[in-house]
Amino acid sequence: MRAARTFVCAAALAVAARCAFADDSSAADTRTEKAHKQDTIEVERPKDYDERRESTVAKIVVGPEELERFGDTTLGDVLKRLPGVTVTAQGGISLHGLGGGYTQILLDGQPLPQGFSIDTLSPDMIERIEIYRSATAEHGTQAIAGTINIVLKKSVSHVKRTAKLTVEGKNGQPAAQVDGQLADRSGKLSYTLTGSARRSDFREFSRMEQVGRDAAGEIDSIIVTRQPVNGWYEFASLAPRLEWAIAPEHTLAWESFVQASRSRIDYREQARTLVGAPPPYPLNDLDVDTHYLAARTSLAWSRALADGAKAESKLLYNYYHRHYEAPFQAYDEAGTHILDRSIHAVASDDNVTWTGKYTAPFVTDHALSFGWDGKLNRRGEQRLQRDVTFDGNPPTTIDESYDARVRQLALYGQDEWEFAPRASAYLGLRWEGLDTRSIGNVVEEVSNRSSVVSPILQVLWKLPGTEKDQVRAALARTYKAPTTVELIPRRYIANNNSPTTPDFQGNPELRPEIAWGLDAAYEHYFAGGGNVSVSGFYRRIDDVIVRELFNQAGIWITRPANDDRAVAKGIELDAKLPLKTLFRGAPAIELHVNASRNWSHIESIPGPDNRLAAQPPLTANAGLDWELAGGAITLGGNFSFTSWGTVRSSLTQAGYQSVTRNLELYALWKVSPAVKLRVTGSNLLAQDPVQVASYFDDQQRLDQTTTSDAHPTLRAVLEMQF
Repeated sequence: MRAARTFVCAAALAVAARCAFADDSSAADTRTEKAHKQDTIEVERPKDYDERRESTVAKIVVGPEELERFGDTTLGDVLKRLPGVTVTAQGGISLHGLGGGYTQILLDGQPLPQGFSIDTLSPDMIERIEIYRSATAEHGTQAIAGTINIVLKKSVSHVKRTAKLTVEGKNGQPAAQVDGQLADRSGKLSYTLTGSARRSDFREFSRMEQVGRDAAGEIDSIIVTRQPVNGWYEFASLAPRLEWAIAPEHTLAWESFVQASRSRIDYREQARTLVGAPPPYPLNDLDVDTHYLAARTSLAWSRALADGAKAESKLLYNYYHRHYEAPFQAYDEAGTHILDRSIHAVASDDNVTWTGKYTAPFVTDHALSFGWDGKLNRRGEQRLQRDVTFDGNPPTTIDESYDARVRQLALYGQDEWEFAPRASAYLGLRWEGLDTRSIGNVVEEVSNRSSVVSPILQVLWKLPGTEKDQVRAALARTYKAPTTVELIPRRYIANNNSPTTPDFQGNPELRPEIAWGLDAAYEHYFAGGGNVSVSGFYRRIDDVIVRELFNQAGIWITRPANDDRAVAKGIELDAKLPLKTLFRGAPAIELHVNASRNWSHIESIPGPDNRLAAQPPLTANAGLDWELAGGAITLGGNFSFTSWGTVRSSLTQAGYQSVTRNLELYALWKVSPAVKLRVTGSNLLAQDPVQVASYFDDQQRLDQTTTSDAHPTLRAVLEMQF
């Protein structure tokens, strides 16, 4: 009943807004124009249509040209240059520097399946990337920091055959990737087939120094550890799509994606104790052999109805399976074998999603729509660990299995209309309910239920007297739900347990984080092309989830827990323009620059540096693209900068990460209309990253400093059309 009442409220909100702002003199055909602006309705648009400029919903759209510019092989490499986006060395992606679930990542408008990595998607499979500063009712409100929507390529109206070969090298290790796409149309049926395969080897090295001090500040332990890592990774993927035009504006589309991958990583640790007692396993060897299988398939139906109405529905199934073997061998400082541990683990996730939307022209000049989004998720996990000891300590056997089910239902209503000649607004209301249940052979059954109602308002005002300037504002209530891993009270064991490398355990009592957010932006569009935008954001977040650290029977454990309140805010600059816009007769150079300055604090953690989600204070990108020889040759580059610094994460923990600077250069030669050769160098400064993990209390202080070797990557890409 609560869901039904919320859904009715969405309709009432839109109708009330119409009564307040409707202009009876507006022309009826304005409705069609506004439908063009609703980003989720696919219609034919003019070639010069600027979606970022015209859409009432604030967003940045990145097209194929920018996706292909540097010849990237992973999506993370593309995203790190985009406005407001931060990508960590571990592959974490965030907006406003807020990762860890604060940023919503979507694939074709749906959340990524559990365990799925976007770096397994080749940029060649992607049509565009949409960055939403604020939430929308249709795309979901688990987006405190914003939303990144990755849209895969759809069917085309003409034949297309492309192939791309990529070879690259890093630290003397080779990598190769092959991508291809085939697309055509036959009568009412169109199809697209995209494939990709990759093999890469890698070799890395890091050094870790752990220094301990007693209550008086005197050094009582020093351990220096060498950590070489070697391995390889390979995958193959295929993405077919069929679309049947049953009738004009009546389509049925089937689309799938399947990827199989395997990796082998050999970790070595060689610890040398200079002062104090050695760690439990000074010399150890961990070999991880992992197999992955990811698949998704969907059936989408869309039909135009009478009087401009439209109905859409989509049924989606996702599957992800991971299987790994991880033998662990440990030795003491003399090289004596003390532990033989075998680990066998299997995890699988599958979910079914059914969505639907009805767009109805109930009121003139409005794009009013209602929809639902229902999901059923299941996660199963088994882990078997057997130890054989040779030092007299008792062996440990762990046989654990977990099964979790998550049911989600969302109902929403949204409307977009032009309430004045130069002003438009977006109103949305979404209700989301979440029910999580899990059980295991070593834990009691756990259940967790929550729901959130999220109103959303966005306004666009084109300033009078000019066609170049406009301002935006958005207000939204969003949330961040705890993940299944955070809820299940399973223990993840660290090999060398310490305050800086503790075990992890879930917490079934977690509640969602709830946020109110405000966004505002000023945009200027140049007559000769290009734009500049200055924006700001503010988030107030309640029930923030932080990590608490405690010692239980001599074992250090960290677990998530709801804390007090956090505040995050910042400003962002984004500019892109041809040099000819500033200077007539200038060479064909396009400049782009973006920068973000962020602030945040968690109220219950003493400052300074009590930032939320290890948010970087400053991120920036600056670059250019220069066309020569009539466009046959293009040269370009990008310099990125991220300041991390010190972050205090609890009363007893802090971390530090060094500044990262990355220089990338590329050269593109259009050999012919059908052949391109692209050469790219990335991470050319090769600065070694440094990370420090610290623990401190009244009795001791422990600082663990890790320095990793960095190496540039050189890449050559040959692109062909047939």
